[in-house]
Amino acid sequence: MPSIEYDKPKVAFLCPNSGLLESEAVKFMMAAIASAWKHGIQVEQIGLAERMVIHTARNCLATMYMQTDCEWAFWVDSDMIIPPDTIQRLLNTAKEKNALFVTGVYYQRQGEHMAVLWKKDPVDEKGVPYPYSNKKDDMNAYRHHAIVPNPDSKRAFKADVCGFGCVLTHRNMFTTIKKPWFKTIADECSEDFYFCTQARMAGIQLWANPSLRIGHIGTPQIIFAEHMKIDKANLKPIKVEA
Repeated sequence: MPSIEYDKPKVAFLCPNSGLLESEAVKFMMAAIASAWKHGIQVEQIGLAERMVIHTARNCLATMYMQTDCEWAFWVDSDMIIPPDTIQRLLNTAKEKNALFVTGVYYQRQGEHMAVLWKKDPVDEKGVPYPYSNKKDDMNAYRHHAIVPNPDSKRAFKADVCGFGCVLTHRNMFTTIKKPWFKTIADECSEDFYFCTQARMAGIQLWANPSLRIGHIGTPQIIFAEHMKIDKANLKPIKVEA
């Protein structure tokens, strides 16, 4: 396998979009692309998919990306507020951890504003360990616990599932995981959840970088970590490996 380029690679910038792009988000996207070029990262492809079912949009963008010579793909949703150095810092985490799959940490824009990160449930209801599975009728494959990141920690940590709002993937993932890469299974999992479980079953570890301050455009404000609502007294610790 050819060596992986982390410092000055070619990157595809991919954004699925169901409607109009958020103008506030576009400004930060353009700043991130400009910053990447300034640091020698070649953002040579920009892919937008409009008015498609989300798993179709992601699969179309992934197919387009795999037809280029870009080594990495940076995925960003159209309602994310990202720092200008997002791509560089995700690449730095990938290099540090020798990883193919890295996410920034951001928070749901509604409800309790939990982090869009999950850890695999290690056992079933009877306490019996079970393996990962991609069977449609196996709900265990998609049963996970939400992760509550430590807001004071800047160290990357392992997770099992993330949303695809701010994600870096290496092209080797798309030659390892079978098509369709993204798939929505009714009442079981979303397309990004499916991709992550397939990556995990293929032995590809997801790493989360909590140091990026990423915003999620919600109602009525942009959601950051400080908006998370949770009863810490009732939290059950979930071990995440750094």
